[in-house]
Amino acid sequence: MEENSETKLEKIIKIEKQLGEIQDVDVLLEKILTETRKIVNADAGSIYVIEGNKLKIKYGQNDTHLKELAPVKNYLIHVFLSQLMKIKFVDTLHQQKNH
Repeated sequence: MEENSETKLEKIIKIEKQLGEIQDVDVLLEKILTETRKIVNADAGSIYVIEGNKLKIKYGQNDTHLKELAPVKNYLIHVFLSQLMKIKFVDTLHQQKNH
């Protein structure tokens, strides 16, 4: 089912509020990439950064390639990424409490 423009706008506003609460740049950019891909229904996406005089991929996501991984590898990657996000979130909360 395709979403209408009003529904997409409501999602964007909700996401914008959530993004304002994220302090960690890595978590923020991953969230932006993930949510943007959902809104535009993209299978993959990347965020590039300029380092010196070179353009480099900083973040990349690709659902097709993720699905192609063996189920065990896919599960382990999911567990690893989930734990990494939890660690970054807890670290962010700790940093906020100390400021």
